[in-house]
Amino acid sequence: MAQEIEEIRKDLARVREELARIEYSVAHVELKLKGRPEGERLNEIKEELRKKYPNMEFTQRTLRLLRLVGTQPYNPISKDKKIIAEAMAEKYA
Repeated sequence: MAQEIEEIRKDLARVREELARIEYSVAHVELKLKGRPEGERLNEIKEELRKKYPNMEFTQRTLRLLRLVGTQPYNPISKDKKIIAEAMAEKYA
């Protein structure tokens, strides 16, 4: 019985992971469909960061990083490295 419960929990964890991946994919496609210019999204992110960190300055390097990953939809922390790597590959591959 305990083994069955453990298998069910593992299945549930896999389903949750798959659901998070699908939700990210949907958000990514919605972002593309909205078609808001990158500059507009970038300005929104800069404003949001300046509210939290008023003295923050944006260099060319940080702006490149924001363009690369800062305009991506929310993703689960557990998938952060993978999604950033995919964004970089999509942009530069």
